[in-house]
Amino acid sequence: MAVTSRPPQRRGLALLVAGIALALLAGAVTLTNVGGLRQRFFGRSDVHVHDVRGDIYLYKGMQAESAAEYRKAAQLNGDPAGRRLALTAADAVSGNRTKASAILSDLANLPEQYVDWPVHLARQYASLGEKNLAMAWLEKAYTEHSYALLEIRCAREFDVLQSDPRFQDLLRRMNFPAMSSRRQTADQNRAP
Repeated sequence: MAVTSRPPQRRGLALLVAGIALALLAGAVTLTNVGGLRQRFFGRSDVHVHDVRGDIYLYKGMQAESAAEYRKAAQLNGDPAGRRLALTAADAVSGNRTKASAILSDLANLPEQYVDWPVHLARQYASLGEKNLAMAWLEKAYTEHSYALLEIRCAREFDVLQSDPRFQDLLRRMNFPAMSSRRQTADQNRAP
């Protein structure tokens, strides 16, 4: 199977999802009306809304709600590999590391599904604390110039890699600025 780029409508959706996430962080939108906002723009609710809500609940430390949203995303996902990736996230958040690792191991052996596949696998490996595998997939993504690498500074799953010299080297090669002392202090004070 050849690696394909996401269709233009999915790129537009990614921008919308990023905007919704920023609105949530700014307090302009609440978690309960994200679905309505999504429906206003596209007329239906879909996998991406639940995926983002799962991320937001995870970042807020609400693991049960996060797992539920990831499971909803998995149910709506028409792509078998994407469905399994969402279930991996749900299992990891729920504390079922063995099941998450098994699914992720199977997914890692599949041919690449789309251009940002390595970053998605790296994110899940990082969420399980598998630093070496996460870094291997991030390096692959870097070699392939994956646009999804842009999220590695803000996705909390990658926080476990912040102290890894290989991760810092990757950030340097991507020309990301050094993390501000204010952000470092906030990250250190954040509950796990």
